[in-house]
Amino acid sequence: MKDDDMTNEAAIPAAPELTLDAAPTEALMPDASEMPAPEETSEKAATALASSAAHALVPLGVAEPRTRWAGIIWGLLLAAIAGGGLMFVLTNGSANLTSWVMTFTPFTLGIYAVLVLAALAVVTALVALVRHAQKTFAARRARL
Repeated sequence: MKDDDMTNEAAIPAAPELTLDAAPTEALMPDASEMPAPEETSEKAATALASSAAHALVPLGVAEPRTRWAGIIWGLLLAAIAGGGLMFVLTNGSANLTSWVMTFTPFTLGIYAVLVLAALAVVTALVALVRHAQKTFAARRARL
């Protein structure tokens, strides 16, 4: 080690000593004359506990968590599609699928595309309707 390193370590000031003094108890404990009677205390405590428990359910300025209905609706739709596909495969419907697809014309493909888009629009509208109803219900509940 160099001499310069020793001088730098010596220049670091020492931490002040910490002392543990007893905390003043006079300021923390009220006089016996200031304390209410025990029956008053229990009634007031019960009332305060009941009102604080009611307010503890929903703090001011914090909304309750909402149910994410869009995820539920889309999940149900995808589960129904998966169930239909599984039933199609298990009932040996794939043998008839080839002959059915071979009968498609450009017009029927266009019609099926429009039907799929319409089904997606209906599900999206349903999700929007449920979300609007949920917000309206929450706003009415907040006014009460």
